[in-house]
Amino acid sequence: MILEGLKATLKNPGIILFPILAMLVLYVLMSAAVMTAITPSELQNIAKNESFKNFTQQAKTTEKIIYKYLRKNLTKTIIAFLMFGTLAFVIGEFLNASMIVAAKEIVFNNTFSFKSAFDGGFVYTLPLIGVDILCGLGFLAFLMPFYIVYYVTGLKTIVDVTPIALLFVAPLLIMPRYVLIVKDESVINSIVEGFRVAIRNYPLSFTAVVFCSLISMASLAVPIVYPIASAFSASLLSVYMCHIAGGE
Repeated sequence: MILEGLKATLKNPGIILFPILAMLVLYVLMSAAVMTAITPSELQNIAKNESFKNFTQQAKTTEKIIYKYLRKNLTKTIIAFLMFGTLAFVIGEFLNASMIVAAKEIVFNNTFSFKSAFDGGFVYTLPLIGVDILCGLGFLAFLMPFYIVYYVTGLKTIVDVTPIALLFVAPLLIMPRYVLIVKDESVINSIVEGFRVAIRNYPLSFTAVVFCSLISMASLAVPIVYPIASAFSASLLSVYMCHIAGGE
């Protein structure tokens, strides 16, 4: 499955456009939120922060200035980030739905079309939002005991092992979004069926999650390629999960 998924994704590189667009939308809208929360005069002060020859030092100083202004206008900041954050989330879910539709077409029909992907994205955006919100609550419920133990004991080891534990439950939390589209299920049925599919195919789904995570993490060594590698990783995972969900 690993090699077949790689070949299918590389053969249809257009699929990585969806996560790339999602990253761009998030960046643009979060930048818009910052510029909305900060006054024009404060923006001018930030723009004047060009006195440092060291880029890293300048970036850190600029970041501190931005945080200071955001805290100063806290109410405006909250409203701006809620407004633009909600918009980014909805658009991101539309692009995620489109990517999964494209992955489904690649896996089962050996075809790829931006039109059919975007058409499917419009159909599945709202159900996908429902699935991701409910699975997100499950994600928080899973994290809660770890942070309670950390709060009580103060052991940093708890925080260190949390990402590893999350890796093991990831197949359960992400499979429902693929079942939703591959099997055209309702929100609740997608979650129930997604858990069942992930459990029955746990070695495959876990391997897919780990393999795609390693691709994304390895690209951090070369930051300039990280966005493309991360987008490829997300697309590849969609291909794998659609294959697993559809094989049931």
